[in-house]
Amino acid sequence: MLLLAGCSSDGALQGDAPDNSTAPAGAADVAGTGAGGAAEAQQFVEQVEQHQLEFGEYRARVSWLRATNINYDSNWLYTRVLAEDTA
Repeated sequence: MLLLAGCSSDGALQGDAPDNSTAPAGAADVAGTGAGGAAEAQQFVEQVEQHQLEFGEYRARVSWLRATNINYDSNWLYTRVLAEDTA
């Protein structure tokens, strides 16, 4: 009986278009299709790449330190780097 409850027909399974009447104003233009959106996106990507280049080397050095000098301090430093990377 419980398996059949999930098979009820509510229209969404039959290819009907979703009801967007409750979507917030401007939700259709989230991607920022203007030229400013593309320029901002390119600038953002460049900033992220630069950060990853600098931080990636730092993280790699700390990882190497932890792998070759296994002690409380190297584990603490590695844990801190992981936290900074996810922040």
